[in-house]
Order: sequence, then structure tokens, then C-alpha cells
Amino acid sequence: MPESTVREAWSLRPDALLTDWAASVASLLGVSRPALKWRLCHFSPACPTHSHEHSRPYTSTDNPYSEAQFKTLKYRPDFPDRFDSILHFRTFGRVFFDWYNHEHRHSGIGLMTPATVHYGLAEAVRQERARVLAAAYAAHPERFVKGLPKPPQLPEAVWINGPKAQEDAH
Repeated sequence: MPESTVREAWSLRPDALLTDWAASVASLLGVSRPALKWRLCHFSPACPTHSHEHSRPYTSTDNPYSEAQFKTLKYRPDFPDRFDSILHFRTFGRVFFDWYNHEHRHSGIGLMTPATVHYGLAEAVRQERARVLAAAYAAHPERFVKGLPKPPQLPEAVWINGPKAQEDAH
């Protein structure tokens, strides 16, 4: 990685490069996260000490939804080993996020797409699934050894950082 790229990346927001953005920037630049950190500190005269890093883990555990999305992204068959340019990255991202939000079924939201849930169509889709499953069961009950199948339940709420339970003041 050229020194000019490292200096430019450092000038954007050094604290974020060492914490929140490190994995993404390292992937975009085609280096490992530790190598990115070392090069940032090695090349920059403004490098903080390593104690400034906030001791964050290599894999964030504070946002499981974001981590799941990142894993889905990395294991896509069309995910490149390296992005040739920012335009390549943006083009890939547009296609990926359109697929992720409108086609990919998520187990945590009853095998719905995020768009279906976001636009309030999830209950109607669930009822249609129940109708189709009931028709399949009526036509061939011998195929369903556990009885009438039911579509997955929809969660009441999905949170990244849900509200804390409030204690009664009385």
C-alpha cells in the first residue's frame, strides 16, 4: 500500500480508522487490519500511542445485525478478492444492497426480506404462505409427518440496542 494512500486515509479520521472503519478500510485497500494499523502508525507523524486505540476487538460484538450483514457480504460468490477502485466498490455495493434488501430472506424476521417488513407487507405475505402450506397439506398430508406446517412467526420487534427495561418507581 503506497504511503500516500495511508496518509490520505489517516487524514480522513484517524480515530475511526483504528476503531470503527478499520476492517472495511483494510478490506478496501487489500491489507489485513493489523497491517493497516501498523502502517498508519508507522507512516504518520500524528500517530497516537497504541493505548489510544480503545482496545476494541478485531470482530465487533456490539452490533450482531451489522456483523451478520458483513458475513453475508463476504461469503457472496461474486465478492471480489480486491476492489479495483472506489467505483468498483460502489457498483458492487449497489447491486449487493438491492439484493440484500429485496431478495435475500432473513431467518431473524420470519424468512422475509427487509423491504417486505419495512413496507408493512410481512403479515400479508405470512398469511399467503399459511394458505399455500394449508393447500399443500390438504393435497398431500402424507408428506407432512408433523401435521399442518406453519410459516415462521414474525418478531414483535427487532433491535440493535433495545430500550432498557424500566423499573417501577413505586
